[in-house]
Amino acid sequence: MSGGGSHVFQQLTHQGIGSLTPVDDQVLDETNLGRHVGARVSDIGRSLKVKIAKRLARDVDPDIVVTDIAERFPTADTIAAMKRADVIVACLDRFDARAAVNAFCRRYLIPLVDIGMSIRSTGEQLAIADGQVIVSLPGKTCLRCFFLTDAVLEWERVNRPPGYDQNPDAPGDPQVVSMNGVLASEACNCVLDLLTGYSGGRRGARQWQYEGRSGELTPTDLPGRRDDCPACAEEGRGDPLAVLQA
Repeated sequence: MSGGGSHVFQQLTHQGIGSLTPVDDQVLDETNLGRHVGARVSDIGRSLKVKIAKRLARDVDPDIVVTDIAERFPTADTIAAMKRADVIVACLDRFDARAAVNAFCRRYLIPLVDIGMSIRSTGEQLAIADGQVIVSLPGKTCLRCFFLTDAVLEWERVNRPPGYDQNPDAPGDPQVVSMNGVLASEACNCVLDLLTGYSGGRRGARQWQYEGRSGELTPTDLPGRRDDCPACAEEGRGDPLAVLQA
């Protein structure tokens, strides 16, 4: 819910989305303050990110229904809430978490909007600022077909196992709040189009690549579906336990 998620939540609130469900188990820390929309100094070490989101929504429009879930997917509560979603926006910093949400959306035929930003610096010099927005629709190419490859997931498993971000000796990933905002805005445009169809079909299942240093946001079509994609193999199957019991 930090760099991208808080931006997305704020904009969807202002767009008048009637029901929002932020999902995050983290408490705001000092490193989040420079990129978390709606955060205050008094929230550091005290406030859950989902509670900050709920406060922000209440200040904008008290009629918006916010079901905040202070848990990390997948739990019973997060699964139950996400199954009711019309659109899921994933603002995650791990590839394995993305893969899990992507597979979930395949099983329940839910449109997925994924955003991510990678920023690297060399000393005080910004070296890389790349990001993407990907819209994955039921029946179309999913993230595991091309973006979340087996090689990418294996690299993360070896180099950044779960808990890596809690290691005080691990280098942190810098973020720039304005660049996160660019991607979040485009993601919210995609959500609005999925709900209203305002583009007349010109958006659909696509991706937008963002080069933060030059400011270029380039739309491209998604590649074809992968025949052996493990996520697409589960498409429309719903709850695996329910299938087994049937």
